[in-house]
Amino acid sequence: MFPTFFVDELMPFAAGTPASFWKYLLILWRDIVGVGCDKKGYRTAKIMTSFHMDKDTASQWTAALSVSGLFTIAYGRRFAANLPGVPTVIQYRHGSTVEEWQCFITALRDELQDGKTKSFKTKGDGVWGFRISLSFRVDNERSRRGLPRIHIKWHEELEKSGDTHRRDGNMFTFSRTYTNTSRVRNAEQIRKEEEQDAEILGAEELDRIKQDNKDRQKENRDAAHPKISDLNTTHQGT
Repeated sequence: MFPTFFVDELMPFAAGTPASFWKYLLILWRDIVGVGCDKKGYRTAKIMTSFHMDKDTASQWTAALSVSGLFTIAYGRRFAANLPGVPTVIQYRHGSTVEEWQCFITALRDELQDGKTKSFKTKGDGVWGFRISLSFRVDNERSRRGLPRIHIKWHEELEKSGDTHRRDGNMFTFSRTYTNTSRVRNAEQIRKEEEQDAEILGAEELDRIKQDNKDRQKENRDAAHPKISDLNTTHQGT
């Protein structure tokens, strides 16, 4: 049965949430809800490739569900490359309310938007930080709506292990990895670089270098795309 509440109750809170999340959720929902689901305990065993997306993306959404307050997840493991391992067991907490779902979806939306703005990685080696950060957002959103926090014990364990650090005002800090934007420059960055170059070289010298680069680029283009007359000369006798 298609979960209409995904569309009616959740998507209005999910602006900017990738389509891959909903794809993941629908595939999972098919396996845990249906005929005989109560006898199975609303659970299923999955490997990340069974979600018909790359493993890093499936792992990201599995991490998100693990702190959603809606699912219990026992992570699987692989003992050797190219050999079957133990699948991840995902169990739905039957009886979860629409408000609890909305808390999770709102927290996920905000976490994804904040991560994009700050260039945080949310997959691969960034999924652990993503999971920790999302757990705080879920608890904060639940608290805001008058629901109990669900990650207090886990947050205490993270503090003991050194994964998080408590600051004044009951604030926590933890490490996040960043996406590699070293090869991406926007217009403002380019403008600042040109101003710095002009201060060092002088405006006239900088203009000369720019013109030399343009001339060199034109020569390269002409060499790569010779005129018809040049082709006739180059291939004469063939």
